Amino acid sequence: MKKLALLCAACAAIELSAAPAAKMEPVAAGFPQWQGLVQKNYIQGREITPSDLRHRVTIVIDVEDCPALKHQMLLASRFLSQTGLVGLEGSDFERREDLPRNVLIVVSCHGLLKNPDALKKALKPADNTESGLSYFYSTQTPFYEGVSLVGGPETEGQRPYIYVMGPKGTAPLYQGKLNEAGIKAASKAIGEAKAQIAKGPEWKPFYGTVSPEKYPAIAAAIAKGKPLAPVAVAIQKDILSKDAEKATDAQIVYDALSQTRSDLLSRIRLEARACPHRAYYDFQKLVKYWPSEKKKLDDVMQRLKAIPDAEKLSKMFCKVMTWAEPDFVCKNKGEAKKIVEELKKMKPVLAKMKESKVIVVQNGALLMDSQLDTLIETIPDKIAVK
Repeated sequence: MKKLALLCAACAAIELSAAPAAKMEPVAAGFPQWQGLVQKNYIQGREITPSDLRHRVTIVIDVEDCPALKHQMLLASRFLSQTGLVGLEGSDFERREDLPRNVLIVVSCHGLLKNPDALKKALKPADNTESGLSYFYSTQTPFYEGVSLVGGPETEGQRPYIYVMGPKGTAPLYQGKLNEAGIKAASKAIGEAKAQIAKGPEWKPFYGTVSPEKYPAIAAAIAKGKPLAPVAVAIQKDILSKDAEKATDAQIVYDALSQTRSDLLSRIRLEARACPHRAYYDFQKLVKYWPSEKKKLDDVMQRLKAIPDAEKLSKMFCKVMTWAEPDFVCKNKGEAKKIVEELKKMKPVLAKMKESKVIVVQNGALLMDSQLDTLIETIPDKIAVK
């Protein structure tokens, strides 16, 4: 470990000066402010914003480009299971409404933006003892150059370094060098922060912990299927309000909107390989409320279209999901009859797909077929009461 510290200290001594800081978003009193999360600093993993690093357990791991980089990453990889995302790629996403969101890890790099090959080499497992390195990819862990907490730890000369932020407050619950003692202490802090979240109010998409009644503009936009970015801009103006309660609520809701968008982007990428039809469904939701995000998933949609029958299955799945919503009702008996007829026409199509040689299509068809039977039976009773 002493050798690791010496190697990293030597690299820190020749580290290039950081570029001028980008203009930071306003933050309400009592909330942490982050810098460095800009596109020009992005290296790999999911793309995030400062909003993603609030209202959850945030683990920041500072590493730098030096001969001991792989060892730094092996130490950091021991926290990946805390996110709840390890091994999730092959999950049954059809029936999962929410993915684990309470813990997010960001790797703050120093010198790696200009040396991405060093990072790729460091993240390549040499053998089974280093298999944990692959989880940086499967969990979409974000890597950025020079992410830091405003007023937070000064890590130069101490890297690898770790600090843990809880769901509330502007100061780290733990900070220190990333070594065996640091791993033990940081893990304890993470456990305590998770307990805080478990005891607190439930975090809900779009609203966070704020009552939806306080922000009717969000519900109105969702009901009409309109973009939410203009709503977020209007809410952001209240973050610097002199009314403390108003500013706090605005910060939470603004962050909740941003997190909902960000989490959807991340979820779609996780779903794409094992459950492309669910990825397609969530993609429709994403582009409805945040149309500007469409290009970020061009590669995912191209892969989906290349899978035989995947797009056809996806479009049917979108309809089935809409009709299966607990609050869905038909306007009249005529509409209910049309939906049942369409469901019955889907049955033979799915029957062929259940024999598909593409396993993700076969699995999706098998699960959807049972949903069709349930809907054919229940739709006639979902009639609006006049």
